[in-house]
Amino acid sequence: MKVIKKGHKIKKILGCQTSGDESSLRLFSYCVVAPPVDESFLIYNTVTKEMLLLDTEEYNTLNSDDSDSSLRQYLYDNWFLVPQNRDDKKLALDIRSLASVMYAPEHLSSYTVVTTMDCNARCFYCYEHGCEKVSMSRQTALDVVRFIESTSGGEKVYLHWFGGEPLFNSEVIDVISGGLSALGISFSSRMTSNGYLFTEELIEKAVNDWHLNNVQITLDGTEDIYNKRKAYVNNLGSAFVRVTDNIERLLVSGVTINLRMNVDRENVEDLINLCDYVSDRYKQYENFYVSVKHISDGKSDTPLRGTSEDAYADLRRLKEYIRSKGIKQYRTDSLNRIHTNYCMADSDSAIVIAPNGDLRECQHVYWAKTCGSIYTGITDEDVVNEWKVTDEPDSECDTCPLFPNCIMLQCCPSAHKCEPYMREDKLNRLKEDIVDYYKSTLK
Repeated sequence: MKVIKKGHKIKKILGCQTSGDESSLRLFSYCVVAPPVDESFLIYNTVTKEMLLLDTEEYNTLNSDDSDSSLRQYLYDNWFLVPQNRDDKKLALDIRSLASVMYAPEHLSSYTVVTTMDCNARCFYCYEHGCEKVSMSRQTALDVVRFIESTSGGEKVYLHWFGGEPLFNSEVIDVISGGLSALGISFSSRMTSNGYLFTEELIEKAVNDWHLNNVQITLDGTEDIYNKRKAYVNNLGSAFVRVTDNIERLLVSGVTINLRMNVDRENVEDLINLCDYVSDRYKQYENFYVSVKHISDGKSDTPLRGTSEDAYADLRRLKEYIRSKGIKQYRTDSLNRIHTNYCMADSDSAIVIAPNGDLRECQHVYWAKTCGSIYTGITDEDVVNEWKVTDEPDSECDTCPLFPNCIMLQCCPSAHKCEPYMREDKLNRLKEDIVDYYKSTLK
C-alpha cells in the first residue's frame, strides 16, 4: 500500500476511526475505486480526500478478514473500511457542517462585474435574449471600487469580467482595475469573452493592468460553422481566424485559456473536427484547457435539441475524444476541496454587480431578483437565503460515492435532481481525475 494523496487537513480534526465492531468491516460508501493502473488500484475517499494505491493482492483481500492486519488497521483507522452499521451519510454531513463553520468567509472576496449587457455576437442560444443592452457608466465603475474597498476587508480580491461581451465596455475595466491599484488592493481577474475584440495592445494591458490570468472563450465549431453560429455584427473577414489567433496571443502572454465547446445534436460531429484543429495548434501550451457543455435554453438544463440523455451521450463521446487527443480538460480542484456550497450563488464570499450597480447572486440567472446595490449593500436577506435552499437528497443518494461533493439548489435551473446517466458521467469524470492525479505524481 502507498499513500498517493494525504487527506484534507480537516481529517486531523476528524481523527482516526475508533468506535464500532471491527470484526465485520466493509468498504466506506464514499470510496471510489479507479480503473487499474499499472496492475494496481487507486482508492479515493471523497470525504477525507485521501488517496491510496493498492496492489492487486492487497485489493483482492480488501473485504476479507484474512487481509494483512497492518493494512486492515490502516484502512480502518483512516475511514476506508468501516463497521457494517456505520452511518456513512451522517459522517459526510458532519464533515460538511464542520467545514462550513471553519471556512465561513468574513468578507466578500469574489466579484463578478457585468460591464455591459451588449455584445458583438448574436448566438442563437444566448440566455440573455430580451435583456436590456445597458452598460456600466464610468461613475458606477468608480462606485464599484468604493464598494469593493468597503466589503473586502483589505484582503486580496478576485474579479470576473462578464457580460454581454465585457470588452464591449473595456473602459470600466480600466477604471476599476486602476482604482483598486491606486488603493493598494491586491487583485487578480478572469474573463468570460468571445475573444473577438482582443488586440496585442489590449492583451498587454490586460496582463499588466487588469491582472488577467484566465479567459473562457467559446468555439462552437470549425470555421464555417463557428462564423454562422456566432453571427458577429460589423464583422470583417473570418471571425474564426481572428478569435483563434487571439487565443494563441493570450496563451503566449501567459493567460490561461479555457476553451468552451457548446454541444448540441447539430454540431457534435463538427466539434470532433475542431478537437483535431485545437490539438494541433494549442496542445503544446501548458495553459490551454478545454471544457464542454451542452446548450440549454438558459432557464433550465434541458438541451435545445434532443433529450438530456442524448446530450450526455454526446458529451461523453466528445470528452473521450478530447482525452484521446491528449488535450487537458478544464476542471475545478474537486479532489482537494470539501464542498460546502454549490457555486457562487450560495456562497457568502461572492456577489454579482450589474451594470447599474445592483447586486445579484447568480451571473447566469439574470432575470432573478436583486438583493441590494453597491450603494446600500445587501438589503434583502430573503433573496440571499433563497439561493441557499437545497433539495432533499433521495434515498439512493445515501450510498452514492458522489454524495459528499453533491449539492442541489432549488433556485438553480442547473443544480437539478440527477438521473442515472448524469451520475455515470460525473463518476467517470471523477475516476479520470483520480488517475490523472496519480500520473502527475509519477512525474
